[in-house]
This record gives sequence, structure tokens and C-alpha cells, in this order.
Amino acid sequence: MDNMIFATKDMFRKFFKFSGRLPRSGYWYAYAVYIILSAIVQSLDDILGLDFLDMILTVVFFVPLLSLSIRRLHDVGVSTAKAVVLYVVTSIAFLFFGFFLIIIVAAASVYFGLDLSGLISGFDAPVAAPDPSVMAGMSALIVIGLIFLLIALIISIYFLVKLCKKGEEKTNKYGKYLSWEDYRAENG
Repeated sequence: MDNMIFATKDMFRKFFKFSGRLPRSGYWYAYAVYIILSAIVQSLDDILGLDFLDMILTVVFFVPLLSLSIRRLHDVGVSTAKAVVLYVVTSIAFLFFGFFLIIIVAAASVYFGLDLSGLISGFDAPVAAPDPSVMAGMSALIVIGLIFLLIALIISIYFLVKLCKKGEEKTNKYGKYLSWEDYRAENG
């Protein structure tokens, strides 16, 4: 518990610090706190019928977690530029996947006459006659959406592997190697 508190305080103390290194333990302790808080806040949102508390938590933690991730990736030798480009590409890929998913669901509901009035208020779905060109278009959208999802998943797996990997046990261009205990002693 002490490690989690220290890691979270350290994350917020170094809110805008994108240089240097962070040992694996420091990253995962702070991230675990975020996951726990996120679950609690999401539960509160559900219980209280609110939709904004989890969004506030995400906004509050966005920059500190980004800084934390960059410093953690520095520990395994990944540059800031590479990390930012991959984060942006992953975010765009997930957004496009979501966009194509919405289009596919809307098109399928119209084409197959599905009643989505419970999901989308004021939406009337007329039943359309089967048309091969519509099916081909929907198939193309599905393929494009899946390509974006695949790109996002591959990059996410790459990040997860790097975040779980032990840091380089030597001085690299981002600083000297520190174990979690040494990091705590130096930053405590």
C-alpha cells in the first residue's frame, strides 16, 4: 500500500516531467491506483445516475499518466517521439474503429429493419429490400473498421510488452538505471 501511495504522489509531483526514467514497479503501482479509482468512480456514476465523474477522473489523470508512460518507456529505451506517435496512431485507430462501428450498426439497422429506438431516440428504421451493393458497402466498412482495430490492438500490445519489460540495466540517454527501491530513496 505504501508503494502505491508513493508512486501516485510521485506521478502527480512529476505531472509535466516527460524526461528521465521510471522503474517498472513505479509505473504499475500508480496505474493500479488509477484502475482502482476508475472502478470506484464508475460505480458511483452508475449508482448516482451520473455520467461525468469518470470523465473528470480521466481528465485529471490524462497528463500524469502520459508523463508516467513516457518515463516508463524511456526506461526500456523507447524515445518520446516514438511513444507520442504510437499513442496518437493508436488513439486515431480506435476512434476510426468506433466511427466505422457506428456507421455499420446504423446501416445494418436500416438495411435489416432493426428497431434501435431504445438505443437511439427518435430513430425510425425502415425495412429495405436486399441489395447486393449495400451488402458490399457494409462488408467494406466492416473490413476497414477491423483493419483500424487490428492496428490499434497491435500497437497496444507493443506498448504493453514494453511497459512490462524490465528497464535497461545500464545508463541510457534518458538517465541511469534505478531499481524501485533506489528510485524511492532518490525521489522520496
